[in-house]
Amino acid sequence: MKSSTMINKDFFSSDLYYKTKLNLLTIIFIMAVILFSLNILNFKFTLPAINIDKQVSAINFNKNILEYINLGNKRMIVSWLWIQTLIESDISHYKKNDLNSWMYLRFDTITTLDPLFYTAYSYGGLYLSVIKDDLLGAKLLLEKGLKNFPKDFALIFYYANLCYFELNDINKAIEYFSKIESHPQAPSYLRSLLARMKATVGDSEAAFNLLFTSYNMQAEKSPLKERYQNFLYAIRAEIDLNCLNSKKNNCNKNDFLGAPYIRDNLSGIYKAQNNWTPFKIKEKK
Repeated sequence: MKSSTMINKDFFSSDLYYKTKLNLLTIIFIMAVILFSLNILNFKFTLPAINIDKQVSAINFNKNILEYINLGNKRMIVSWLWIQTLIESDISHYKKNDLNSWMYLRFDTITTLDPLFYTAYSYGGLYLSVIKDDLLGAKLLLEKGLKNFPKDFALIFYYANLCYFELNDINKAIEYFSKIESHPQAPSYLRSLLARMKATVGDSEAAFNLLFTSYNMQAEKSPLKERYQNFLYAIRAEIDLNCLNSKKNNCNKNDFLGAPYIRDNLSGIYKAQNNWTPFKIKEKK
């Protein structure tokens, strides 16, 4: 009977061993060639990118449920949601006006759990209106913020701009711009814009008084004062000529510069001595 040592020596010296070894080396070589070829193909050919819209892939939790099961960890949940929102934020427009934009839902949840999270209102309202084009979501989020921060300049300014430039709600814009017209942070053009809006809705006297305040604040003979003067001339002329040509009593018979209005003898219509154009907002095309 042969020992195990003798059997092993016989196997390693047999043809079967060499055939097995050759087959193994062949397999390794083939696998190496395949891997090398795949690596080259990977560099030469770019696979099509698979992009999934964030509106589809975003996860939003029911805010009412979180209100009840937060176990006293509202701040922690809010911080996590806020960080996730900042990381995942996208720039795809959302115009359905159904309050189902994932970013609106996220901001709404955050501000429900923490109504005093100011940054969510200021950042979120601006992001929704400017980047996402979700006007209804921006409107409701800013209104929610104004309930908690009714005197905040930025929120009022953002909301008034949204109403005027995006929602075409000029009366609401006038209401909110009027709250900040004298604020130190108010831009220099605000009074002029507000006056033009008031003149457009028929409140020309208020527009004149508002603009007259800015006119008196300018240095004499400055280009800006001259510009305000032209605006005031137009507002005053429109008010006075409407009054005179309607044959009302107590009408001004002199224009803003003190020159008398001229009455056409044939038509009986009063006209100003200088050319002027109505001080109103131009219709958007």
